[in-house]
Amino acid sequence: MTRNELARSGLGVLLDKLSALEQRFFEATTTRVDTSFVFGDDIEVTFAKEGFTRSGISNIFYVITFVEAGSATAKEKLNIYVRNPSIDDPSVNRRAVGSALEYFMSTGDTIRARDVDLNNEPFVKLGGVSVA
Repeated sequence: MTRNELARSGLGVLLDKLSALEQRFFEATTTRVDTSFVFGDDIEVTFAKEGFTRSGISNIFYVITFVEAGSATAKEKLNIYVRNPSIDDPSVNRRAVGSALEYFMSTGDTIRARDVDLNNEPFVKLGGVSVA
């Protein structure tokens, strides 16, 4: 089953806004940060950097939630793990998030998480995703 149109639209809006988000969203630090925006019929999308860990395989953890205005229950929640993130170049991590958003847009609604391992995904290292 394909992802619902509302979620695909929200992911597209987030992908369009990705290049304008502050660098701190993509730094390999423990700083937690989030942003929200409303689109469509009062759907709020929240993009949150929930954490960073260096233990084991280092990763930055992101959560995307879609909530209908006035509701406390998420319509959809997606997780992104950027494994082995760049410590020196947050733009590489930004491109990895863009890659995950594009992946979610092209997959079904049963897919709720995406791991992007920068050691195993050369297209991210080469800048193949068009997120600045």
